[in-house]
Amino acid sequence: MAAALLTQDELSAETGIPARTLEYWRCYGGGPNYVKMGRRVGYRRADVDAWLKARAGQHGAGRRRRAGCR
Repeated sequence: MAAALLTQDELSAETGIPARTLEYWRCYGGGPNYVKMGRRVGYRRADVDAWLKARAGQHGAGRRRRAGCR
């Protein structure tokens, strides 16, 4: 049996990332991988954990801003 998927609201509550930010990332990239089933969106725990682990310790060092970003 497949593991249960986290909803957008559950992921938002767990991480403190606003739901609207998760929606933005789904459209423009940058967030954890997700699964879409019709209109429903879910996040696998393993994908979220891998995404968080990949960002550990990244506090902007070595990143450049895009033109027009503040």
